Amino acid sequence: MTPSDLTEYARQRYNAVNDTFFSDAELYTAIFHAQMELARESRCIRRRYSTTTVVNQQEYQKPTTCFSLKRVTYNGRKVFKINDREDDALTLNNQTTTATGTPQYYWEWDTAIELRPVPDDTQTLMLYTYDIPQTVSAASALDVPERYHADMADFLNWQMCVKDKNFDAASQYQEMWAKRVLDAKRHEKLLLRGDAFTHVLDEETLPVTIIGAF
Repeated sequence: MTPSDLTEYARQRYNAVNDTFFSDAELYTAIFHAQMELARESRCIRRRYSTTTVVNQQEYQKPTTCFSLKRVTYNGRKVFKINDREDDALTLNNQTTTATGTPQYYWEWDTAIELRPVPDDTQTLMLYTYDIPQTVSAASALDVPERYHADMADFLNWQMCVKDKNFDAASQYQEMWAKRVLDAKRHEKLLLRGDAFTHVLDEETLPVTIIGAF
């Protein structure tokens, strides 16, 4: 679906085709909010980004739409996430150290990640991310997967009911939307699990590094 398709579908459901009381602009804003909730709750917008490291450069900005990192790799090899205390252990409490080498760890702060050791080569840094949507216009594409496009009509109709002061119907659409979001969370978890059975990972069987098990 395009944003125009979705707004038309919502208008048809609400018997509001060609009704100027609900502008396209406000419905596009509603689509943005619906996508934002789906993205935050189900983490359904998943992307990968690549950049090339710079020798002696430790800090790299995350993409502006990234709200959470799933995985980081350097030259195809996994870089393990650490926190600031573990970074202190690696640097002997000297955060300004410029020791270079092949990055094995990263830690996040605000909109950037910092690599340890600092890269001594130009290699591909790959970020696997959970993203938030971009603003919506008639010319844009929807960011959430197509499997959730029609579901967002419930959110639009909820907002239309609120503006129309049709609070009984608004309550029903709100409940329907909440169920859509819950279903999306469950479905995305199943997709991420793939063909594996649910089980708890034993830390003792996971890779171990110089600062412990991950």
